[in-house]
Amino acid sequence: MATQRKTRVPTVRKVKTSLNGNSDSVAVQSVAVPPVTAFSPSEEEVRQRAYELFVARGCTHGADVADWLAAEDELRDRLAVRAL
Repeated sequence: MATQRKTRVPTVRKVKTSLNGNSDSVAVQSVAVPPVTAFSPSEEEVRQRAYELFVARGCTHGADVADWLAAEDELRDRLAVRAL
């Protein structure tokens, strides 16, 4: 029986400073960056799903990034479930 190797997930550090810009009050948060894998949808699939979300919201502008990220998450989840 083959053992699975755990892969290290790369992280990106997000840095927040206070509103007044003081460098002495800095909070750092590490965020996991998912690797591009077989579970990554194509750009065309994401574009189509993001457009569908835009239309479902009544074609109101201003949430394009939210629609794109939601489409990526949704499609990535679908691909991961199919792989199981």
